[in-house]
Amino acid sequence: MAAEFREVIERRQFQQEKGKLKHSEKRLDEMLDGIIWTLARLPESYPQIPGTDLYLAKSDAVPGVAGLYIWFRYNENQVFLESIEAAPIAE
Repeated sequence: MAAEFREVIERRQFQQEKGKLKHSEKRLDEMLDGIIWTLARLPESYPQIPGTDLYLAKSDAVPGVAGLYIWFRYNENQVFLESIEAAPIAE
């Protein structure tokens, strides 16, 4: 049976890309907190990218702040954050 909350692990590429985002550190942490909580609890609720073992979590943009795309993998006990980028801002 899966753990109630999976351990969330930031891979090196994710950490490097996160450091390059244009979001303020506080705002980025706020945005990631909610996503990471959901990933730790319900990673299967996000769509799998066809033909891969990757899943994609998207956050909504708010005025003046781009949303986020987060690619991840998971197993019974862990979620591996693989990559992150700012989502395109809708015009």
